[in-house]
Amino acid sequence: MVRKLYGLLANPVAHSKSPVMQQAAFAALSYDSVYVPFDVQPEMFATAVAGLRAINVAGFNVSMPYKQRIMAYLDEVDEDAQTLQSVNTVVHQNGKWLGYSTDGLGFWRSLPAGKYSRVVILGAGGAARAIIATGLQQAGVSEITVFNRVSMNFTEHATDLRHLADIELQDLADESNLAKSLQQADLLVNTTSVGMRDATSPLTREQMALLSDQATVVDIIYRDAPTTFLELAGQRPKQNGLPMLIAQGAASFEIWTGMQPNIAVMQRAVKKG
Repeated sequence: MVRKLYGLLANPVAHSKSPVMQQAAFAALSYDSVYVPFDVQPEMFATAVAGLRAINVAGFNVSMPYKQRIMAYLDEVDEDAQTLQSVNTVVHQNGKWLGYSTDGLGFWRSLPAGKYSRVVILGAGGAARAIIATGLQQAGVSEITVFNRVSMNFTEHATDLRHLADIELQDLADESNLAKSLQQADLLVNTTSVGMRDATSPLTREQMALLSDQATVVDIIYRDAPTTFLELAGQRPKQNGLPMLIAQGAASFEIWTGMQPNIAVMQRAVKKG
């Protein structure tokens, strides 16, 4: 088999764990491929994409800030990705570039086994929408409530949610409404960047205490040290964004190769690298 080239298109890209994870998955199956991170400046995006097409790249992941921009360069886009207006996985198939989104699927696959009937999501950006779109297809999910701080993007996010899933975006500052939702939640998810680089949290200790002891808490940030948000969750079932990263990466791997990767190998690679 001719060695195949895969990669990651992002800016910045140095922090990403995808290269070491995907390379380990290829090696475990003796799949002769190499996965390369491409740090592409915005003004060079079109040139970079043309270059990938010219060298007949077999597939690639797409991360921020290019998940929507890449769509204009694809031959076909999966229905779910089209709905989300977001692509994180591209495969070269029969001479065409096909785009998919595995973010939402990766999130739900990564969760501990359990019943998640009432879901509360903090943030309304691309990751939240992917989780919502896939979550509505999950057995047992009956209600998803989304909170976001009122900012210049609030109205735009509210419109996107109504179109996506007929969900009304809630103001995070509405303490009464937030408290009621937290008390009923089986799953709480932070999709915002709050706490990524400092000790802040989108919720206070008192607000987190409103959750039942059995509620699962997820922060999709995957920095090495626990975020304050997860620390406030105490002894509740909780996880950061690494399981989601691994699961969405595994879904991308399946799209590229038609094979299921060794998840344990991917987990070890991420922890080491």
